[in-house]
Amino acid sequence: MPTVAEILQHAAAFVRDDRLDPARSLCTMVLDQVPDQPDLLHLLGLIHHREQDHATARRLMRRAIDHATGRSALLHLNLGVVCKAMGRTDEAVEQYRLALSIDPECAEALCNLASALWQRGDVTECLAVSRQAVAAGPSLPQAHHNLANALKATGDLERAIRHYREALDLGATDPQTLTSLAGAQLSAGHVEACATTARAALDASPDDAPIARIYLGQAQVNQGRFDEAAASFDAALESPEGRAEALINLGALHTLTGAPREAMACYDRLVAIRPDDAPARSNALGTRLYLADVDPGELMQAHVSWGRRLEADAGAEPPHRFDRAIDRPLRIGYVSPDFRRHAVAMFIEPILEHHDARAVDVHCYAEVAAPDATTNRLRSYVPHWRNTCGLTDEQVAEQVRLDRIDILVDLAGHTANNRLGVFARRPAPIQVTYLGYPATTGLSRVDYRLTDRIAQPTIQPSLHVERLWRLPLGISCFRPPPDAPPVDPLSEAREPITFGSLAGAAKINDDVIDLWSLVLRRVENARLRLARDCFVGTVRDELIDRFRARGVDPSRLDIGPRAAGEQPLDSYRRIDVALDTFPYAGHTTTCEALWMGVPVVTLAGSTLASRMSASVLWQIDQEDWVAHHDGRFIEIAARLASVERSPDARRALRRRVADAGVCRPRPFTMALEEVYRRMWRSRLLRHIRRSRSRPRADHPQRLRTESALPEP
Repeated sequence: MPTVAEILQHAAAFVRDDRLDPARSLCTMVLDQVPDQPDLLHLLGLIHHREQDHATARRLMRRAIDHATGRSALLHLNLGVVCKAMGRTDEAVEQYRLALSIDPECAEALCNLASALWQRGDVTECLAVSRQAVAAGPSLPQAHHNLANALKATGDLERAIRHYREALDLGATDPQTLTSLAGAQLSAGHVEACATTARAALDASPDDAPIARIYLGQAQVNQGRFDEAAASFDAALESPEGRAEALINLGALHTLTGAPREAMACYDRLVAIRPDDAPARSNALGTRLYLADVDPGELMQAHVSWGRRLEADAGAEPPHRFDRAIDRPLRIGYVSPDFRRHAVAMFIEPILEHHDARAVDVHCYAEVAAPDATTNRLRSYVPHWRNTCGLTDEQVAEQVRLDRIDILVDLAGHTANNRLGVFARRPAPIQVTYLGYPATTGLSRVDYRLTDRIAQPTIQPSLHVERLWRLPLGISCFRPPPDAPPVDPLSEAREPITFGSLAGAAKINDDVIDLWSLVLRRVENARLRLARDCFVGTVRDELIDRFRARGVDPSRLDIGPRAAGEQPLDSYRRIDVALDTFPYAGHTTTCEALWMGVPVVTLAGSTLASRMSASVLWQIDQEDWVAHHDGRFIEIAARLASVERSPDARRALRRRVADAGVCRPRPFTMALEEVYRRMWRSRLLRHIRRSRSRPRADHPQRLRTESALPEP
């Protein structure tokens, strides 16, 4: 009669040979006689796990642990594997921790724990455990893959790339490693390498790699191969796993190439698939700003509906315990994905640089996956900098609470990678939105929008949930790019006059083309220069056709990307007068044109998005370049075209911009700090009034008859 140990050896050999039926028979035969034998219970559990019967496997392994004569790291490790396969991630984490309490250097347990932590979104702990796993098991491909995932999520892209490559060199066969490497390469700006790696992932698993197709499509977008990118995204749509991401990217591609209605159709499909996906709804809201026929009131209500949904998901507002001293330095938190080379950085940099540490204690919460030189420069201005990549909205909100922020400022609105989910949790007693998005957030828990009297006049109805707080010196302060070229004084030698725009394609709607075409009819022989990297191939051809349909000879059009080696602002050297878009006007492009000495004509409407250029022109005392109807726009453009172009005209305009409030950061920042102080005092006053109005236990509540004190 063989012993239990001998039977166990035979059964284990059957399992190794994938002969599960005889292995089960042996285990069952002995367990009928010895029902609590832990090793056989464990092995039978492994057999059921191999057969995808995870519930039975879990029950058997728990019995094995209960009847084991000593503590076994292996039992807890394998039970963790079974729990993870069942989707019981928290239980898996618990079992891996128990295994490590028995054997702290168990590389496989560390590796599995890191994977489970990643799955449930604990990126920070995943990073720490992954480092331990690599140290304990440097030859485990999965350990390097886990570490690379965590590094990528926290923005350490080059190290992530190195560890993905290490996993591949160690023999990782899962195409997911190649796909993840492609994503890291794309985020790091290695576009060609991303395309190559994504194709390798597709070759390894041609029928099951939708995310690799999406990364390939994103690389093709960066290469200006828009038709190929669309084909890659369309292919990813065929897989349920990739459908949502494919729709997001198709929508972004349509917006980039000037087709916002097609983008809206993609986002509508996405919302139908994922109705509770707040970022998907954010994309849809932001895209509506480009549509000329959207009703402002309906647009606001769409934002409000989005905000109510997000706030309901976030739960009740927590109480705020804050230091009520009036004149202490205020803790200001800025939240943005754009602390990098980005338009928003041009406007927040002068503020961060000139904040007075005696008045404010500045914290930046940076959702920046690929930091750059601009990131490093911005970081040098502030005492507190936190990387929020890889953190959930609740984790960021908790950090804001721990930092005891008084005023939390959103700089993104509904733009990409925003953190409005943090604001929905109201981690700060005062919350503000500013700069990044020219419409309401839709969140009732955002108290104020910073604006000015031109961008949002008091005579116009507010289209915002937030209260409008008008800055005295203008809506923004502009920091010209450090690599901005000198002003070109030689445009006078170029004939004929050249109008132009560097606006994104989505802003150039049919109404804009109608008006610009009328300008070209009015100014004989004038040309139109449109410079954007997306103006290639069919995108360029279709844009030319739209002008041709309005009677504009294509020979008068200069539409295309920048010349090789040309910096973005170099394009203004070939433009005499800049024409603004509507109803989504420029802001950054307007400031850049003026800095390059190019006058700007804008058509101001009734929304913030349509009045940003008007605000900038007011700041430089050039309101005569602001039109309020089509006829006036044409007149201003024609008048500017007729002005003699002297060699000093452009330099004079740059000097005027440099001397104006739009480029004077110190007084602008002082005024902003005073606004923050007034917000704080108003908050304290409301708190005091509420405290006094609460009924005391020993007195009946009295009816309040005094009028409420208005906020500034």
